[in-house]
Amino acid sequence: MAKISAYTENTSPANDSVIVIVDSADSITKKVKISNLLNNVVKTGSGTIEASAGTTVITNASVTADSIIIISPTSSGASEDIGSTTGVYVSAKTAGVSFELTHPNNATANKTFDYLIFN
Repeated sequence: MAKISAYTENTSPANDSVIVIVDSADSITKKVKISNLLNNVVKTGSGTIEASAGTTVITNASVTADSIIIISPTSSGASEDIGSTTGVYVSAKTAGVSFELTHPNNATANKTFDYLIFN
């Protein structure tokens, strides 16, 4: 699981803080300048995890192979799925087309979420 840390990186002519995404092996995987962070929120949206389905595809042309996608539950059913032993995770990204979530396959209905895509 990735962890997020922030530090100041020296740039010319002035310092600019960055958010650094670091994997579990402490390898830097992506840097996002805080000063440009809002410009990097390429797309926001919402979706629904259908009952009795194990995957959900969200169509969004802003997705790239390097996108960071953050999912936030907006219903108790989605929150339960995210907190389950299998969880909810981005299992595929198709650049310029969509991303796919893998999640528990159960009969719970009305599982809604919001998302942010950072490029």
